[in-house]
Amino acid sequence: MASVDSHKTRRAGREEYRIRRYRPDDREAFYSLYESVFGHNATDDWFEWRFVETPAVEEIPIFVAESGGELVGARPFFAFEIETGRRRLLGVQTCDTMVDPDHRRKGLFTRMTERAYDEYGAREEPVVQFSVPNQYSRPGYLKLGCAVVGPFALSHRIHHPESMVDDNRLARLAGAGRPILQLYNTARQRLAAPTGGDDISVRCHDHVPSETFERLYETAVPNRIHAVRNRAFYEWRFDNPRWTYRAYTAHRGGEPVAGIVTGIKTANGETRMQLTDVVPLIGGQYRRSVLAALLRRILSEAEFVDLVSARPGAIPAELLAAFGFYPDDRFPLSLATTTTLLITKLIDGCDDDRWIVDGHDLQDLTSWQLALAEHNTA
Repeated sequence: MASVDSHKTRRAGREEYRIRRYRPDDREAFYSLYESVFGHNATDDWFEWRFVETPAVEEIPIFVAESGGELVGARPFFAFEIETGRRRLLGVQTCDTMVDPDHRRKGLFTRMTERAYDEYGAREEPVVQFSVPNQYSRPGYLKLGCAVVGPFALSHRIHHPESMVDDNRLARLAGAGRPILQLYNTARQRLAAPTGGDDISVRCHDHVPSETFERLYETAVPNRIHAVRNRAFYEWRFDNPRWTYRAYTAHRGGEPVAGIVTGIKTANGETRMQLTDVVPLIGGQYRRSVLAALLRRILSEAEFVDLVSARPGAIPAELLAAFGFYPDDRFPLSLATTTTLLITKLIDGCDDDRWIVDGHDLQDLTSWQLALAEHNTA
């Protein structure tokens, strides 16, 4: 891939564009572009958390397009330190892609992404891109050499079905079925009671106890690609000002044996909860009873939310189903949802398509162990 010099411009139509790294004095222009594209404000606490305080990189992971001295495009990344089972690498996830409406269809999305690939490809160690773009931006990434890994499916437990429907008449019909759904969820929760779990106690924390969660992660580190769970990760990742996070830990004999982080956000009149992270990431002795105890406590305190979402993996899909969760890539939820796909690319400065890193095939979904904690919108 040809390098793009930050001091050069390229003419596109009547415009000249300069593609370069983000600078601190771009902050206000970035905010203005963000508001015009997404329709809501970017704030200092959100920007600092998302791009400055991440422990994975020292530089701000944003590339921008400039025209006539004005910021007209931005290509930000959400950065993680990832574990492959052999070493730790930089993982980057695309997020918040922005191009001013007056400057679209000028190739800026491609040029900003190529510039990012040039810089990340020049590092000593390869960089792994993993992203879950929507159906509109996905074709652009595929043209840039990314590959589809597979579905990034979620499972959902619906509490207030009327909040899921925009049409007022349909919402009234859905609301009429709420008592039946509540009875169903309650019955499923009772049937899913843990077996042999009487010695398990569950504690709730207003903040994630980072040392405890780091120790739980280290008890069973999977040989799959995932974000490193250490104190720095937990103290950063769950400081997102747009979400409210709580942590739940399960204890046996006074010792913590598992934990779940929940995130709650209200937007457009809907309150949603996500089971954002679960540790350990892979199974162990008594795992089902421990996770069931955690789920019972969390769901008993979640009646006020409209929807609870989880990523099957650390919590087995069959256990989620036992608690009334439905996968969004299967009937009936598949009728109302669009499947989100995980895409990837190994950025290592080589022109050839390369997909193997430390023995993992990036195009194989079983090479990955991703929770909602690795999703930039959670």
